[in-house]
Amino acid sequence: MKQPQIKRELRSADIILLTIGGNDLFAGGEALGHLDNAYIEKLEKPYLVHLKQIYAGIRAVNKTATVYHVGLYNPFIDLSQAKTTSAIVRKWNFDSASVAADFPKVVYVPTFDLFELNVNDYLYSDKFHPNMAGYQLIGERVASLIHFREEEAK
Repeated sequence: MKQPQIKRELRSADIILLTIGGNDLFAGGEALGHLDNAYIEKLEKPYLVHLKQIYAGIRAVNKTATVYHVGLYNPFIDLSQAKTTSAIVRKWNFDSASVAADFPKVVYVPTFDLFELNVNDYLYSDKFHPNMAGYQLIGERVASLIHFREEEAK
């Protein structure tokens, strides 16, 4: 966000789509070996500070654009520790949504439910990122929240 080109893009945007947090939480799958609360909290604290800074940075250059923050899904929901990983992702989403609520025109977009029942149908071969069908689900969820005022549509 410190790059001049990014600031220019943010300044002229009407809508900003933000995906953040998955790599912070799962660290490429490394976190699966450390699913205790102390470790996860150690990851989450700096993430939430960084998230606040990102929202503040966006608002510093663009006070009117609506920001759609895409929430996290659990790519590991079909593993043996699914109950634990799901609880962690839900908490991470809740805490991120709470930060979003402190900023004007920031909409937290839940995605956890989209992947919950058939996660492998929506993951790329790396079993972490969405595949085309997964991005389609996320895109449809975000699109369902976007509305334009009539004068903007002309």
